[in-house]
Amino acid sequence: DYTTLWTRREGPVHTINAYYDGEIGKLKVKWDNDIYRASSDAIQDISQHSSISGANMFNSDNKVTNWLFSSKCDVSMPIGKGNLDVGAEYNNTNRKDRYMSSSSSFPATDDQIKQNLWAGFLSYGMPINKVELSLGLRYEYTSVNYYENGTLIDEQSRTYGNLFPDVSISFPL
Repeated sequence: DYTTLWTRREGPVHTINAYYDGEIGKLKVKWDNDIYRASSDAIQDISQHSSISGANMFNSDNKVTNWLFSSKCDVSMPIGKGNLDVGAEYNNTNRKDRYMSSSSSFPATDDQIKQNLWAGFLSYGMPINKVELSLGLRYEYTSVNYYENGTLIDEQSRTYGNLFPDVSISFPL
């Protein structure tokens, strides 16, 4: 037999967005920026009664904080008979999760994950009669760091870069 009292508090959520979508001479520029922050706190009080172990009480508290910053800029310009797109992107995420418990059966944790992604890309598209031919290339570099109790855990952290070529042909059916 047991009873549970569960309380969850959502902290304030902050969202900011700024963008530019316009032209500078022959250049078309799109620049988007986002910031997001949210937090929560979940408290649980448990009262348990067993004919074997008697009455037990324990509680837990789980605090979570999330953060995101994202920015992307894309510049498009006419070159020859086609269009060249060049751009860059950056994303930063940070999640902190702290769990505390009065029971030794559920040990406390203090984890944090930080991720950074940088990308650069370019593509060139050109119409040939009724066919659109496009060639592109994107490079992404990602760094993910995992922390436990404030200490970087190398085995759970990753850093890598990838190149993504793209060729596409589109036409009406």
